[in-house]
Amino acid sequence: MLEKVAAALDHAHFHGVVHGDIKPDNIMLDVGSEQLHVIDFGLASASRGQKLPAMAAGRVLGSTGYLSPERQRGRELKAACDHWSLAVTTWELLTGGLPAAAFPEGVGTADVERVGELGAEHVVFQAVFDRAFAAESDDRYQPCLEFVESMRGATGIRPE
Repeated sequence: MLEKVAAALDHAHFHGVVHGDIKPDNIMLDVGSEQLHVIDFGLASASRGQKLPAMAAGRVLGSTGYLSPERQRGRELKAACDHWSLAVTTWELLTGGLPAAAFPEGVGTADVERVGELGAEHVVFQAVFDRAFAAESDDRYQPCLEFVESMRGATGIRPE
């Protein structure tokens, strides 16, 4: 499922569209067809492929808890913002909660060594998330499918 979401985001990014609000609520599973759908391109469609401003009426655009450090600082919407949000979403789906990196006081600061500690059942993913939550967007996985491959590599799971 993660691969399908990552592929959809990479496809959008290739065409100059950044979602801007990736979170579990915006990923839907059609039970009948078992197809995944990334929904709510409200921020992206507003940009029409142009660089979307970080703020509207004094508010940062996007969902609190899923915003990348650069978005929290009011910078423009870029593909790296979706990379970050996909990692937060994946963390939440694995653990049931948000990582420390999801909170404004925990992001983009040099003294934060880890984005949060995973429990023993998910510790194999710690290094993957550490990179996915890099404060500098250029240090994160790019494209989204690279993140998926690293998650697979951490467990040894390979596609058929």
